[in-house]
This record gives sequence, structure tokens and C-alpha cells, in this order.
Amino acid sequence: MLPRAAGSADPQGLGEELIVHYSTIDGSTGFVLDRSHDEPVLKFDSSLEMFILQDVPGPRGDTIYKLDNGFAVLRHTNLGGMILFDDLRPEGRPVMRDRVALRLTLPRRFPAQVKARAAVISKEISDLLGSEVVFEAEWEAIPSRLGTATLADAVELTGIALKRLAEDDLARDVLAAHLRRVTFQAGDVVDARLINHTLAITFVWTQGMHGRFSSDALVRLLEAAL
Repeated sequence: MLPRAAGSADPQGLGEELIVHYSTIDGSTGFVLDRSHDEPVLKFDSSLEMFILQDVPGPRGDTIYKLDNGFAVLRHTNLGGMILFDDLRPEGRPVMRDRVALRLTLPRRFPAQVKARAAVISKEISDLLGSEVVFEAEWEAIPSRLGTATLADAVELTGIALKRLAEDDLARDVLAAHLRRVTFQAGDVVDARLINHTLAITFVWTQGMHGRFSSDALVRLLEAAL
């Protein structure tokens, strides 16, 4: 059974559902936990990013859901409760199931849409850094809907990562001095490298959400490279 906050009722009969929406008691934070995939997937209402989680055994029979950086984001207690760990409450706070949700999948995108969105994001990054950063790819060359959706997701998450870095004054200055282009290319292995003022992103177009780095992974990679 999926977890519910300790002592809470289950009026909608969500106990056997694999895809459920949760909210904090005050309604300030909501997210979908989708366990219908080979690995659990998490998406916050406030973000476009979908996180692939690792579920590992915890103490006293609990299950811990971790991000790819190793940080615990959710804890399913053996009493049926779910605890959320985030920046607002790193010590954890209970969440309650409130409805059944739709399966988390990458939305369909057309090449022209991806190219247009990349232009918007590159303009936002350029404005933040005070220097031009161009996003480039062979937008029309991806051979499937899944591939185009994977490229779109890689573009979006790269933008999120660069904006996060630009929030720090020192990181923003260093990034502005070392970044002029971001390129996206299909390959067999997910990769990202900063070479000669170019951030080269490699995505695996056949793997969907598994075929790109998370924004946090990109932030860590860039922090190490700069």
C-alpha cells in the first residue's frame, strides 16, 4: 500500500494506487509520486522537473526515497505515513494523499516548439549573465517523439541548472567568463562537458527521463568544472 499521513483517513480509497498526489497540511507544497515506472518518479507542482528516485530500506522498516545526489526527499514510515524533506523544512514534515494522479511522462513536443523554447531560455540565461549564451542543436534531426521529448527535457533542465548557478554572485561571474554556447547532441551515454566556452550536453534519445541529467547533477558538474 502507498503511505498516508499517520492517523489520516483514506476517503478516496487511494491505498492501492501507484500514482498519487500528496500535499502538505497547509497546502503550500504538493507533488506527485509515481511508482508505476521501474524506478519511482517525483514531480513537484511548482516545477517542470521530474526526478527519478532510488528507494532504499530505512530503519524500523521504513522506505527512504533518495534523489540522484543521495539526499533523502521522502520517507515512507512503517506506520503508513509519508514525510517530505525539502529546503523549507529539511527536518521533515508530514504530507497527506489527496487524489489519484496521472502517470508522469515527458510531454509531447514538436521540434519547432523545442527550438523556440531553447531560444527563450538562452535569452534568459544571457540576461542573467550579462553576456550572450546560445543554445544549439539539430532540432529537426531527432527521429522519434520520445527523442524530441527527451531533448526538450534536457534543454529545460539545463536552463534550470544554469539559473540556479546564476543566483550566486561568484558563480554567475565565473559562468559568464566561461560559457558562450550550450550544445545538445544525441548519444549512447548521458554526458555533459564544459570545454572551450561550450557546455556540450549529450542525451540518450531512446531513454526518456533516464536519458538526461537532472538539474542538480548538472549544477554539481558545472561547480566542479568552473
